[in-house]
Amino acid sequence: MNKVVISGNKYAFFFEKIEDDDKREKGIVMQVKPGNSSNTTPLVDRGLVHKSNPENVFIEEPSRIGAREFRALAHFPVHHGTYNDTPTGLSASGYLIEVARQKVIALSHKFFDIPLDAGFIISVIDWHFSRPTPFVVEHPGPFELFTSVRETAERGDGKMKCATRTRFVGRHGEFLTGESAFLTVSRNMTSRTKRSSDTPTIPVHPLTAEEVQVRSPHNVLIGLDPEDEDVRVQDLRNVLIGLAPAEQREEAEITSFFMVVDRNHPYFFEHENTHVPGMMLLEAGKQAAVFSARRRYPALEGSYGDLRRGEIRFSRFADLKRPIRIACSCDSPAPAEEAFRTHVVVSFKQGKREIGRIEGDLSFVDAAEAVGRSALVGEQANLPPAEGKANG
Repeated sequence: MNKVVISGNKYAFFFEKIEDDDKREKGIVMQVKPGNSSNTTPLVDRGLVHKSNPENVFIEEPSRIGAREFRALAHFPVHHGTYNDTPTGLSASGYLIEVARQKVIALSHKFFDIPLDAGFIISVIDWHFSRPTPFVVEHPGPFELFTSVRETAERGDGKMKCATRTRFVGRHGEFLTGESAFLTVSRNMTSRTKRSSDTPTIPVHPLTAEEVQVRSPHNVLIGLDPEDEDVRVQDLRNVLIGLAPAEQREEAEITSFFMVVDRNHPYFFEHENTHVPGMMLLEAGKQAAVFSARRRYPALEGSYGDLRRGEIRFSRFADLKRPIRIACSCDSPAPAEEAFRTHVVVSFKQGKREIGRIEGDLSFVDAAEAVGRSALVGEQANLPPAEGKANG
């Protein structure tokens, strides 16, 4: 193994090249394209991205194209139980951030000799879509990810810190850029071997799937009185938030939610965790932001929204044993090029301590227009119905 030391920044950066071709090949398996049973493609081994179910692996084998540059191919899923569960066929911001996260984990194991039993703590994620409208898959072919490892530092405790920048390039050029920072830790901090039954129960009224832009009830991550009709998912299992009871709300405006944490969710808890996964917090935060904006501003009625730009910061693990309160504020929507845009701030708290925060811009367009632009909706209509569980 060769070690190259690159200086010139605030850290001494260590880039390690794995010369053993056998190690490289161990990460390659023939798997079904994510969420699609009709085609095969060489996806990275699920162990390299810390997944139990191959259906939840979204990237192909990454390759080195420069000293600190890496490339990988990915595909838009068609029949994934969580990320395809929206009116437009894809929860774009959540899925694409997860794709970038998987690539960072895979290249860390493959090129920087991070042990497979290491865990990853993502502390910062930033992203920005190129177009002003919510991202919709108009061309369902593969896309490329180009990741630059901007900073790495070996800490004295044997852990590694890393900062990356990833560009997403499709048929018509770059459509998304993102940055992240993470720390490697012992896997004992991020997973467990036994399922606990001590997840707190709180008086949450889950929102409907429609209100949070999903179709399945298990993807509803926030809650509300079931008589209200303002969220946007198609399966109620995908609703991730719920409104706090009226007597516990701090303001007249609907800005305070409790998160619905279902330990049996087939995607977010496909394997055991000691904490609520960060990607679950992201989806719940987006649901809360979209619901709040559409509920508060009548001009957004009948619209479809997604996070066009965002910054998410995690300061602590989200403890499974304590309820998560979500507070959301949003500015008045304003016309911005081809869409309405509103600035949002979403805060996650356990007790009085903030554990994470999303700040960014929501983009809204007419829902019928967004669905009409989606190439995935037509493909999904030609697939057989999904089974009772979703990618667990």
